[in-house]
Amino acid sequence: MNLQDQINAVQSPVARELLQGLHDALCDAIMIPNELLPEEFHNNKNWEQGNRKLKVYGPTVAQINKAYDRKYAARDARREEKAEKEKRIAAYAAQWESNPERPIDYLENEDKLYENSLKFVEAGIRSGMITVED
Repeated sequence: MNLQDQINAVQSPVARELLQGLHDALCDAIMIPNELLPEEFHNNKNWEQGNRKLKVYGPTVAQINKAYDRKYAARDARREEKAEKEKRIAAYAAQWESNPERPIDYLENEDKLYENSLKFVEAGIRSGMITVED
């Protein structure tokens, strides 16, 4: 469980909000030098470090997290969906093998069905096939 999951698991809304604020502030305050990062996360912004006026180049943790999410979040979501699909197929195959005469009990994700039906209606409205009055 990562830190963000632990913050989200806190029961008290006030404590959760305070911890999230602290987490966000620390992510904005901590700068990682470009030398320690892969090329894809480099930025060339100039930071002064302490009284020595030493110039350091690199993004903050918040900027790295944002870049990572932008680049990899969709791929991770697709990977999770694919794993869920494989589990469902295995369950359906096991049901079929145990009794081919009996109908298969489909696993339905009600939230996803609702979300997809909303997207379908929105696309119909945008294309003009459905009017808002319908």
